[in-house]
Amino acid sequence: MGAKPQCLQLFGLPGCGKRRLAQAWQDRVGCLIEPVPFNALPLLKSDSNTVRCLVVDARSFWQQSRDAWLEAKLQCLLQAAQLVVLHFLEATSLELQQRWQQWLRQQAPDLPIRLSVQHALPSGLFDTLRPSLDFTAVQKPVDTWQTHTFCLERPNLEQVLMVLDNAKSALGMRIARVQGVLATQEYANWVQIEGSALRWDLFAAAELLPSLFLGQLRIEGEALDLVWLESALLTCDSPSKTV
Repeated sequence: MGAKPQCLQLFGLPGCGKRRLAQAWQDRVGCLIEPVPFNALPLLKSDSNTVRCLVVDARSFWQQSRDAWLEAKLQCLLQAAQLVVLHFLEATSLELQQRWQQWLRQQAPDLPIRLSVQHALPSGLFDTLRPSLDFTAVQKPVDTWQTHTFCLERPNLEQVLMVLDNAKSALGMRIARVQGVLATQEYANWVQIEGSALRWDLFAAAELLPSLFLGQLRIEGEALDLVWLESALLTCDSPSKTV
C-alpha cells in the first residue's frame, strides 16, 4: 500500500455520499478526512501531504441531453482528482458499474478507480495516485451555484415531487441536490427527502438527524427560478397555511 497522507479530501457532485464515507473511514484510514462541500471546491489543497479523492454516486447515470451540464461539471472535477471512488455499489447494477468505469477511463485514463460497497474502505486506497492536478478547473462548477430553502407546513408529497420533476424537465432548471424533512399529507411519519441530480430517495424519518431542517426543503443547483419554485411549492402545501 502507498504511503498514507496527512489529509484525505473527499469531494464530488452534491449527494455523492462523501460525508458518509468520511464517517465510515475516519477510524480506519489513518489520517484526517475532510469532506469538501461542492460550493467550497476552491478550498481543495494542493500540498504534497493531501490526497484529493473524487467520490461518484454510481447508482445512476445520465441518459438525457438535459443532463449534459452534469457531465460537464464532473469533467471539471476529474481534473483535480488523484483518484476516484465509485460509491453505493451495493445498490448499483453491474451494467451501471461497467458504464461508469468505461466513462471514467475515457475521460481520465490515468486516474485510479476504487470501489466501495456499503461505505467500506477500498483496499489499496492510496496506491498509484495520479500526481497531476488542475485546480483552476474546480472553481468553474461553483461560479453560478444557487442554494435556497423553502418552508412547507404540510405539503402533498406527490405534488412536491411533480414540481421538482417539472422544474427540471419542462423549465430546464439544473437541480443538483434536494434535502428536507417534511410532515406530508400522505404519511403519519415525517418523510426525509434525499435527492441528487439523477434520483430522488424517500425515507421514513423516525429518528431525525440534527442537520436536517424540519418542515423545510433545501434545493441546490443552477438556473433556479426561485419565484416559480416558491409559487409552485406553495400550491402543494396544506390549505390551512396562511399566505
